[in-house]
Amino acid sequence: MRKLLLAIVFGMGGAELANACECMERPPVSVCVGRSDAVFSGMVLVVRDSLQLDEDGRGGTPFRVAWIHVEKAWKGVRADTIVTVRTGSGGGDCGFDQFAAGHRYVVFAHGTGLGTSRCDRTAGVRAPWGLIDALGSPISRAKATERER
Repeated sequence: MRKLLLAIVFGMGGAELANACECMERPPVSVCVGRSDAVFSGMVLVVRDSLQLDEDGRGGTPFRVAWIHVEKAWKGVRADTIVTVRTGSGGGDCGFDQFAAGHRYVVFAHGTGLGTSRCDRTAGVRAPWGLIDALGSPISRAKATERER
């Protein structure tokens, strides 16, 4: 009986976590740009996991911060700058858990602190659905790197 109770409790918890992040169907890229405060592509320099402490300081909510060198900007930031982007830690909190140092991403961010999630169109620059082409010409670009020359 005890094993059955544990299985039910853990089974329910897993189902709840799996369903905690449900994104609506993504609108067209132009609508996503309009809803975002910043849209840019760049290389992740550093990723750090952190914890937003509760008021009592005993527990908290995990989150992830990525420092990104902006290479192309379509909205809200300038190229050739470093920005920080906050997201959840992944799983049920809808965090964009794919950020990895040394990889390039197209980021759709919102808020003055620049946050993103799996529900935004943030993706690797090699996304198969032509995201870069859909964005059109950027408003600013970083100086060419040795690899781009």
